[in-house]
Amino acid sequence: MSVLSTDWKRQILPGDFLIIFINEPLLHPKLPQFVAWVTERLPEVRQILYSNGDYLTDEKYQLLHKNGIKQFIITQHDSKPGAPKPDLIWLIPDQLQLTNRAGNVIAGPEIVSNLPCFAPSDMLIITITGNVVLCYEDNKEEVVLGNVFDTPIMGIWNSPQFRRARKALSCGNRNATDICRRCNNRSHQKSEAFDYVL
Repeated sequence: MSVLSTDWKRQILPGDFLIIFINEPLLHPKLPQFVAWVTERLPEVRQILYSNGDYLTDEKYQLLHKNGIKQFIITQHDSKPGAPKPDLIWLIPDQLQLTNRAGNVIAGPEIVSNLPCFAPSDMLIITITGNVVLCYEDNKEEVVLGNVFDTPIMGIWNSPQFRRARKALSCGNRNATDICRRCNNRSHQKSEAFDYVL
């Protein structure tokens, strides 16, 4: 079954098509072609590219925009979401801050957070195999909420497990899942809290 079949189009339109998840999308040599391919098959969706911005040049920006990217979100990975930043930041070692995203690093003291997390409320993460995971930080697919090849997207989104997790996290209850309990990523304390939107 093709991910972009007619049945899929009914399930995901209208809405956003996010190019994100674990790796840096700008490293893929065929990203402009993929964006054009999605634009051709799903012209009603709004394609959004998430990137750390390291490989975004004016040339790439113009090409991706021409091919269909409607919004570029340059992610921020420090603990102060929404903080004002200059137009261009040169990171130097004393400005870098380590975080234990999804609890993947087992080192140092445990950090318990009671801050809200709106990542699962703001986005639906689908892996290349069709698994819907709770968060883009779940690169090991520890919390699989369903598979879009087996269950309609809205069935997964409205499932009791997914709804409970979103509600708990939006209230600051990081006990929703083991990965949330171990995670200290603070970049989604507010819904759609993005620093750099191009």
